[in-house]
Amino acid sequence: MGINAFRIDTKNNKKQQMKKVALLIVMATMAITMHAQKLDKAKSLLSSKKVAEAKTEIDNFLAIEKNKNNSDAWYTKAKIYLAIAADPALKSTVTDPRGDAFNAVKQYYEIDSKIKDTTQRYIQMLLENNQPLVDMYKSYSADGSTFYNANNFNDAYTNFAKCLEVFDFMSVRKMITFQFDTTTTLYTGICAEKASKPEVAAEYYGKIAQRKINSDGFIEIYKWLTDFYYKKSDLANAAKYLNLGREVYPKDQFWDAFDLDMVREKGSKEELYKKYEQVIAA
Repeated sequence: MGINAFRIDTKNNKKQQMKKVALLIVMATMAITMHAQKLDKAKSLLSSKKVAEAKTEIDNFLAIEKNKNNSDAWYTKAKIYLAIAADPALKSTVTDPRGDAFNAVKQYYEIDSKIKDTTQRYIQMLLENNQPLVDMYKSYSADGSTFYNANNFNDAYTNFAKCLEVFDFMSVRKMITFQFDTTTTLYTGICAEKASKPEVAAEYYGKIAQRKINSDGFIEIYKWLTDFYYKKSDLANAAKYLNLGREVYPKDQFWDAFDLDMVREKGSKEELYKKYEQVIAA
């Protein structure tokens, strides 16, 4: 082969390679455009209140592996599944649409948290004032109240507990200024107690007591915890909540009386006499 023929062949190979690269770029651009159109279609269907169709579109979009790193898609899924949960005709078609929406929000945050420019993180949630999470909180709370009023304490407990999960998610990320949801925590504990889950009730009541909250009627929480742990022979926790109760409600005579009972049953005569002297002195 001559030099000129070699040069011509080399040029032809380069041209063919360039054509292949150009074709690949075109195909990649078309694929990206097509996927973007599918995501936009899901958003458009949601805006048109065609929620079932929107669900199909977003599910198909996220079924593709490379789309699973698209935070916009997860945010869109959260909104679609919240719309399903709010639709009486559709919510039974999905096992736990609100829970799926919450998981989608978690995925959205997980992906956006990796963006290096912190000013570009969570833009959609910020623009909508955290509305998906606010809607979750409100709907879980409303369902919890409905079940509570119907004396369905198991389902009431489940919804109030989920309500607290959403609250904690927002609180940890400084999306709200409150750090503790006293009312929902109280009702979660009450429902757990009424649903014969005393260990779970103690967990939620304990969160209130450890913050030394002294609203009207809350003294019963400290008394309940003291008695609960005493009956379990967990004297350390019984003493812990007894002392917290005494600190928050110092004028109530329950603490001294219970203290004496504990020493009378579990302690020695010397300890009992010493406790009597302390009570008399107080």
